[in-house]
Amino acid sequence: MKKAKEWQPAYTSRNATRGAGFIKNDKKRKTIPEELAADVLYESDRTCCVCHTPNLAVQIHHIDGDHSHNVPHNLAILCLEDHARVSSKSTMGKGISPALLTKYRDEWCQVVRNRREALVAKPTVVAGSPDAYLEALACHEVRKISFRMDFRDWASVEECLDEIEPYPASWHYGDQLRSEVLDILYSLACSTRHEMPERVANQIESIASVALPIASLVAPAHKLPNEEQMVIFRSALSIGFSLAHDAVKYLKNHDVLFAGTHLLRKVLRYAHLNKLEDLKKESLGRFDHLLEVAGHANDAHATEWIVFDRDDALALDGDPLPKMPGRR
Repeated sequence: MKKAKEWQPAYTSRNATRGAGFIKNDKKRKTIPEELAADVLYESDRTCCVCHTPNLAVQIHHIDGDHSHNVPHNLAILCLEDHARVSSKSTMGKGISPALLTKYRDEWCQVVRNRREALVAKPTVVAGSPDAYLEALACHEVRKISFRMDFRDWASVEECLDEIEPYPASWHYGDQLRSEVLDILYSLACSTRHEMPERVANQIESIASVALPIASLVAPAHKLPNEEQMVIFRSALSIGFSLAHDAVKYLKNHDVLFAGTHLLRKVLRYAHLNKLEDLKKESLGRFDHLLEVAGHANDAHATEWIVFDRDDALALDGDPLPKMPGRR
């Protein structure tokens, strides 16, 4: 009897990833070095760069399809579902080209870096400081509320968001509390594709907008944001992009799209008014990525709204205002 082909892991380390898939023995395939695999997994927080869903089994994918090309810029972390979609030669895989996957990977790794920087930037509680103690207590309360959220039950999420909403709106708390709230909202935004209702998307956008350290979107700020506040702006970009991206690609829901692009518009507007060129570049990059996704989805109406929100954010006094598309 002919001996069956052996199966072997995509790379040898058993501890490099939990739930890594298996592939047929291929003489051309070179095992990914354990240290390189660990670096790639760490950069992506062991999370799929396309769907951002936490705690899924993941695999390391070669973006250019060459399994012997083991270099960092050619490797991306994908969950089993997205790996199958990207690797498929059928129509399932269409819409995620190597160039688009590279953008997903780079943007997700930047989100992970921003979140880690935010954790480092959060101030420690100073003994004897009532304000620091109250803010730490508020962060703890917000965290407790988030633990009650059941992402499979949007009514439960809505109730928890109602409880969280007053915290970032209060001037008693500072950037530490706002960062905590935005971390929770980002986790929610990553679940948009799971049939998120419009009302929850609007809640997320409203709470995130209040958490932004913005005094005006009409005139430049008297004081530019510090490093911790820049992290807050970048977190808001990630939230808005996740809402809008999944609304176009998976939900086909323009109302959820509007919630996401409205948040992106506010960050872009603030960056443009205050000549924060790096933040402006990142914001425009998010809009460009959304236009690509809308193009792949053949959604002309989504494209119109994405362009409108982008151009509206960039229109200063005296500039012609872009024409608002009709709502459908």
